[in-house]
Amino acid sequence: ADVAVAEMSDSFCQPSLFYHLGVRESFSMTNNIILYCYKQDSDLQAIKEQCGSYTFIPYVVSPQGKVFACDARMMTCMKELMQPSFPLEPLLTPLVERLAHLLSNVHIQSSEYFRESIRQEIRRARERFSGQDLSEELRRIQKRLDSVDLLTPDIVIYLLLSFRDIQDYDSIINLVETLNNLPMCLIAQHQNIKFHYIFALNRRNHPGDRAKALELILPLVESRDKVASDIYCLCGRIYKDMFMSSGFSDRNSRDQACCWYGKAFEMEPTLHSGINVVVLLMAAGHDFETSIEIRKIGVTLNTLLGRKGSLEKMKDYWDVGFYLGANILSNEHRKVIDACEKLYKLKAPVWYVGSIMETFILFRQFAKLPEVKSPKQEAMDFWMELLLQTYKPTVSTACCPVLILEPSKVLQPAVVCVSEEDENRTVQLKHVTP
Repeated sequence: ADVAVAEMSDSFCQPSLFYHLGVRESFSMTNNIILYCYKQDSDLQAIKEQCGSYTFIPYVVSPQGKVFACDARMMTCMKELMQPSFPLEPLLTPLVERLAHLLSNVHIQSSEYFRESIRQEIRRARERFSGQDLSEELRRIQKRLDSVDLLTPDIVIYLLLSFRDIQDYDSIINLVETLNNLPMCLIAQHQNIKFHYIFALNRRNHPGDRAKALELILPLVESRDKVASDIYCLCGRIYKDMFMSSGFSDRNSRDQACCWYGKAFEMEPTLHSGINVVVLLMAAGHDFETSIEIRKIGVTLNTLLGRKGSLEKMKDYWDVGFYLGANILSNEHRKVIDACEKLYKLKAPVWYVGSIMETFILFRQFAKLPEVKSPKQEAMDFWMELLLQTYKPTVSTACCPVLILEPSKVLQPAVVCVSEEDENRTVQLKHVTP
């Protein structure tokens, strides 16, 4: 509770009540009120000293059965005042009024303890569960948020990020739309929450989802107000996905995607926006050999990549993913292989792996690749296929990529093939050239 009110008139209950109030204090919950019914033989001063910093309100019950809050200084003459014929109203304040006034003016950090317990529950759920189990646990936690006071932006965003990491886009959309429908609740207008709502609409891609996502994001990016570069990137992402969904035939979506990623890169050069601009320019017919624009962006990308440091020192899957994307564009086979293995070991969320693979699919579609594959190219193709299978599993085939953990703790790429031609269905394991 934000405020605790304890009745201390019964001396037998006092030790237990003081213990519980002490527990509240240990959680920085300092809004505690103690009520004490004054009687002639009671030691009021001793009780008051025990209360310490708590708000102490002694009260009396009149012969007419009315309850009044009183001041400790008046207790010496209380016996004379407590006469059936003596009106106490002009001298004392009714206890109800005193409490109402006190509660209306007390400074509280509403439900902060409960909000922190919700944050901890979400953290524990992310550590213990994954996939559908995590989704169910998050929805169970969400049901406990039955008060608008508990729905702070950080808790809502934590839930949205958790749903995003397991690709539960329905839950993201339902949560934000529920918040939108709550009276006096403005959390859904928070830009970061709106960002994840638009992101989920685009990724879910039910009929009308992307049109709705564009309807929400275009006024933001087309306004003269300053917006974050991530908003431009998200707008570019929607158009890029529309281009890919069209089988690479929707040129307008391709050009719009390139435009918005370009604005993001111009505003704040990042690996994310730069890699996407390059691959979309390639889709429009540019190449590294002749395009001055791609070369200029490439110089900036190399600088940004250098600032990230070596792959071995990278601990965040975001950085490893950008490192992978940049080296896919520059056809650095060895670096791509190392980055893929690192990304695999970091257990990056499926949605993020998918984002990288879409960049690779675009690159593979429009890049001029050598006709004869080198051993390094074959190893790189293996890792790309493995990550593609992680992101979007295809229909079962006779061969599938696997990783063998050698006794030396080295991951050995291999392909398992099942022969359908003979009755015994022979299983063959073939190592990929490292």
